[in-house]
Parts: sequence; structure tokens; C-alpha cells
Amino acid sequence: MCSRRSRCQIVKAARRIASSLELNISINNLSDVDVVFFEAILQIITGLVPSGMLVIHPRYSEDRRNVYDRLESCIKEVSEVIQVPLAHIKAAELMHFEKSAVGNFLEIIEFLVDYFCEERIENIHPPWKSVDSMPPGDYEET
Repeated sequence: MCSRRSRCQIVKAARRIASSLELNISINNLSDVDVVFFEAILQIITGLVPSGMLVIHPRYSEDRRNVYDRLESCIKEVSEVIQVPLAHIKAAELMHFEKSAVGNFLEIIEFLVDYFCEERIENIHPPWKSVDSMPPGDYEET
């Protein structure tokens, strides 16, 4: 259950997500799973920025209200993508790195990332375009 996730498990999940998206971001502890991390992931999986083209801005101390609003926006965006309200995940809890909130949100995002990666692979090589499945005469042999 997510509420029992350790900090180490959350960090490992965040690293898996970053690696799956080829996201060049350092995740060494729970505080690295922050608004910058969530925004970067959402920009890639929503198609705003192609993987590999994203520029990660350095983390710095920001106005707490700004961070709160950005986290609210991330929660809202994920909720719209999955078409399910995420009333159990609060921006304030994500801001304070509460393990259950971060773990629950990461679990949902990991599902979206897995789906995104599967779709991306299918779009690169659709199974119906296989040469083996084409009738004779529809292609030239070299």
C-alpha cells in the first residue's frame, strides 16, 4: 500500500520514471520529487515537449504560493488526463513531501508513463506494417 512506502521506494520509483522518459534529472532523495520533477514529466507525456528536448531549470527557493499553484496545476492536469478526480492528493501534502501523497501521485504518474512509453513504441513500429504480414507483390525485394 502506498502509505507504507518508504522514502527509498519512492525515490526508486521516481528514478524509474525519469529513466523511462530519458529525463536528465537528478533524484537522490524525497525532496527531489518536487514540482520541477512533476512538471517535466507532464510536459513530456502530454506532448508539450518531446523527450530529450526538455530543459530542466535548476531548483531554487521559490515563493511557496507559486509552488503550491504549480502543484495544483499538475494534479489538475493528471486528473484531466485520467478523467478521475484526485481529491485525495493535495498540493500542500506534495509540497511537504508527505510520503503517502507523493507515493500515490507517483503511482498514478508511473501508470501514465508506462502507457506513454508503450504508445510511443507502437507508433515507432506498428505491428500491422510488418513486411511479413504484407501480401506478395506489395513491396519490392532488394
